[in-house]
Amino acid sequence: MHQILPFELFLRAVWPPDRSKNRAKLYARITGAKLRTAKYRFSGKRDPDYMEIVAILRSEYGFDFLKHVMGDAAPSWWATVSRARNIGDMRRQQADLHRRIAQLEMQV
Repeated sequence: MHQILPFELFLRAVWPPDRSKNRAKLYARITGAKLRTAKYRFSGKRDPDYMEIVAILRSEYGFDFLKHVMGDAAPSWWATVSRARNIGDMRRQQADLHRRIAQLEMQV
């Protein structure tokens, strides 16, 4: 049986205290939660409700959250999704490098 990691560990990994001064405000903006509720989420005193989880999954942090939830679980569908995500990331990086190379070449 796979244990789901505590929600606040995900929040702290995505928005570390030393790099994100307004992390509770960002969480509140993404999820629609009140600022006080967001602070409780980071402290681990309260778990998120269903709508907050859906909002995170639909945000730019959704895949990171899904990786956190999956933990060490390895169903075949997850391997396919992870591989597709990695390929997509690499293609975006490759396109960015091509663009940057072209810019440098035009500066001659």
